[in-house]
Amino acid sequence: FHNVGWPGAAIGVLNTVAMATFVASLQLTTVANNSIIFGTSPFMTAAIAWLMIREKPSPTTLVFAALALVGAAIVVSSSLQISARGLAGDALAVVMTLAFAIKTVLVRKHANHSMVPSAAIGAGLEAVVAVPFIKDWSLTSGELALFALFGIFQQGAGLILTTIGIARLPSAEAALLIFVAAFVLIFY
Repeated sequence: FHNVGWPGAAIGVLNTVAMATFVASLQLTTVANNSIIFGTSPFMTAAIAWLMIREKPSPTTLVFAALALVGAAIVVSSSLQISARGLAGDALAVVMTLAFAIKTVLVRKHANHSMVPSAAIGAGLEAVVAVPFIKDWSLTSGELALFALFGIFQQGAGLILTTIGIARLPSAEAALLIFVAAFVLIFY
């Protein structure tokens, strides 16, 4: 934690922004819209990686990223007819995807730094940000155990391992793999 520096702190904050906007987006739009918009993350990540660190994605990655972008455009255009609430949720999903893309590129750019403290900072900030939204502090022991397991595996091990893995792959490919994994988990 002592040597985390501004990149590590920024990665932690971007983790928090991505998670907070993900949850808020799901309150306002459909899971499908949220997921398809997140599907643009490989394209967005490739563009940001090229701008920030001049990392060129492979042609195959660009083809799949473009397909995800077309799918997102179709889904978002259908949201315009639904409601302003749905459109707000879609906008939050775009912010989530942008935060994820920037985080991915920063992790790649600073791959020589330990990312474990950055992931821990993000998980800690996420917990702090969530506190004002808690309406009922009473939990059964089963619910408390379930939340503890979620925190350990999703926000602990999952976030740490994902952040470490991102540093070892080209940015756009890492984003594409994470999107595919998220898509499978959500729709399985």
